[in-house]
Amino acid sequence: MHKYIISLFICHLSCWTIYGQQIVISDLGFNIGQLSFEELSQYSISNVGNAVVEGELEVFLLDQSQLEVVRISSFSIQLAPGQSMSGMEIPWRRQLIYGNSPFSALASQTGTLSNGLFVKCYEFKNNSGIILEQSCREINAEAQLFFDLIYPFNSSSIAETRPVFSWMPLTSAGRVIPGLGYDFVLVEISPGQTAAAALERNRPIHQTTSWPGTELIYPNHLPELEKDKRYAWAVRAQTQGQNIARAGVWTFRIQGDELPAEVPNATNYAMLDTRLQGRFYWFEDAINIGFDNNEGMEVLDYRIVDLANSSKYIENG
Repeated sequence: MHKYIISLFICHLSCWTIYGQQIVISDLGFNIGQLSFEELSQYSISNVGNAVVEGELEVFLLDQSQLEVVRISSFSIQLAPGQSMSGMEIPWRRQLIYGNSPFSALASQTGTLSNGLFVKCYEFKNNSGIILEQSCREINAEAQLFFDLIYPFNSSSIAETRPVFSWMPLTSAGRVIPGLGYDFVLVEISPGQTAAAALERNRPIHQTTSWPGTELIYPNHLPELEKDKRYAWAVRAQTQGQNIARAGVWTFRIQGDELPAEVPNATNYAMLDTRLQGRFYWFEDAINIGFDNNEGMEVLDYRIVDLANSSKYIENG
């Protein structure tokens, strides 16, 4: 999942008259959001002059070094006096052309921008290549990409001393982003210390960089995690050495010799819900699960994980 927060610093509507032709172009994309063709093409163009105007519209994004990140362009547009086009009425060439900016590779892989300032511009040129209308505005893009950790569960107590850590893949617009690596870190939490402080100050027990998968087994060559001690772990997603997202910091504890804590008894069916609304259930013999299929899905993929040993699970994949 991802969002963009766009602060609009300069947004102005230009109206230039050249050779008696008058063109007005409005940038309707106040929020860029996901860097996509649909987001970049939110423009309207009007001929408020007295003559037919013909030309092409180009939209491009620049970084702070004035290097081009991405560009889109239209086919030839012909506007009679008083005629307007907007959005998908404009005959766009439906292709994103990535430039030579360092942000171009990231944008082509993830469909997102990095945090920072960018300049969004448009130009309308007639068939002779003369610019009849152009304007730029500065945007402050703050990428907010998120992904979730899976196991060990946050604030949980587990039995295994060599757990299998797992997390959700980072996605954009519902698809897994290719070419990602994950930086993993695990630290012990000292008494009275917060998880964030432990990650910042304590020596890592185990860490990896650019890990290609979403599961990581605590290695056999390291000492086992100790009973009754608390641990914090975190994962960051990165591509080409640039951090683009971080999952929340989770903590867990290795169980001592005490009896395991009771979990709520499911007297009927465990109803599937979001991870944020998730609950623990205890089943004696059969596992009974209910699912409200409000979307009319025909296939449900599932994985049921043993809390005491995450290497044991049931799935239909």
